[in-house]
Amino acid sequence: MNKVYETCGGSIRSVLERWERAYFIAADVKTWNEIVAAAEAGKGVKFDVSYDTTEKLQKGEVTELPGYTTMYEAFGGAEVARPIMQAIFSQYGLWMEEGLFDYKSGTLLNKVFPDIKPLKLEEAWKEAGKA
Repeated sequence: MNKVYETCGGSIRSVLERWERAYFIAADVKTWNEIVAAAEAGKGVKFDVSYDTTEKLQKGEVTELPGYTTMYEAFGGAEVARPIMQAIFSQYGLWMEEGLFDYKSGTLLNKVFPDIKPLKLEEAWKEAGKA
């Protein structure tokens, strides 16, 4: 256990010595289509896939997923929660379209500290299948 603390402590000390505004950890960068394909392979099922246009997202709308009904109920019912949640999800879609979730320009901790080995998408699905 002391080895874990030493490794973490050394990593934290190194980060603090050369502090940057933001750090990221990324094993690989995937498109949504690649993520869906990996999920389908991992689950052994074919998903129904919808693509929302930028115009639809700009109107504050997104395609509803099956779990949204339960989510709406948890936040006060569909009448109250639906417009709010649609607006939030559509904004995230617009940010993704703009590339704001593309962290290629940030410092990757796993490059600063080669001992950090994050799971790649396919490895994560294999691990999830063991649970």
